[in-house]
Amino acid sequence: MSRGLRLSAEDGAATIARLARWRAGEVAVDRRVDALACEAKPAKAKFHNEITRRGEVKYHSKGEALLADHLDLLKLAGEVAYYLRQVPFFLVGGVVYRIDFQVFYVDGRVRYLDFKGVMTKEFITKCKIVEATYPVKIELVTRRKGEFMGL
Repeated sequence: MSRGLRLSAEDGAATIARLARWRAGEVAVDRRVDALACEAKPAKAKFHNEITRRGEVKYHSKGEALLADHLDLLKLAGEVAYYLRQVPFFLVGGVVYRIDFQVFYVDGRVRYLDFKGVMTKEFITKCKIVEATYPVKIELVTRRKGEFMGL
């Protein structure tokens, strides 16, 4: 079963029953028909984030999309030259940590912004490893009561 699909209890029980009949040789199972018989339900996100689109660009949360909108406004105002999304940092053991935005200002400053709705131990650990490995300072950005915190 795919990680992105969930079966209802009834669909799961029906699938198990069909599998048992197939193993007993009672029925032939057509995988295409069985896959269509089970109603696919999208998995809920772990931290209740919603994937958001702005044109052709997909963001992992509404907050990240709003931060991109804010950066676009700063770009139009002439403060930001440009920004990059999902910048990878390669860590020991094949681990890749991606920050949400690398922002290049017209005055030459570079900032590394990561939007977080929920702070996790994994984030704190990876952030410390990135900062110890690379000459960067990752800035955490959150959103409280409609305002960005950390910008």
